[in-house]
Amino acid sequence: VVFRAFDSNGNVVWTSDEKNTNNGGCSASFTPDKSGSYTFKAYMTFKENPTVELQGSTVTVNAKPVNGELQINPNQVNSGSEVELKVYAATIGANVVFTLRDQYGNTVKTFNGTTDSNGECRITYTPDQAGSYSVNALITKDGAERQVQQSLTVKENTTMNIFTAFILFVLHLKIFGHQYTLLPY
Repeated sequence: VVFRAFDSNGNVVWTSDEKNTNNGGCSASFTPDKSGSYTFKAYMTFKENPTVELQGSTVTVNAKPVNGELQINPNQVNSGSEVELKVYAATIGANVVFTLRDQYGNTVKTFNGTTDSNGECRITYTPDQAGSYSVNALITKDGAERQVQQSLTVKENTTMNIFTAFILFVLHLKIFGHQYTLLPY
């Protein structure tokens, strides 16, 4: 008896040639490496007849679930400061899509990555706008997926704004022809 498994496109993905046992039956095991729909067929050859295809059956195989967690370090940052987005999925080669959304649900930024040999995917980002954001990470592998979400708070960088305001003040004064000498404290 020859057993064959076909994928949803009709391609043969597995073949096993088994001999009948003493009780007249035979069996084979197939472990698919990815989720999908498979059709299994058995073919028997008789001495007096050519090969006969036996009734086939279709089985749907669900993917192994993908685990994962999202970490944001730090989860509160000043604008202009770097933040690290990290997914730990415990799965090598999983695809990760990070999506940063503002408080209104608008997509601000999207990053793509793949988990490394440690099952981690790291992205660094420097937000330039203050606000409350949600960071969503979609982790996918072999048809299975998991979404995880965390919050990120970006505060206005007041040091930068005071410096910018000071420069604008000095430029404004030069426009009107005033001369000032800046002395340190």
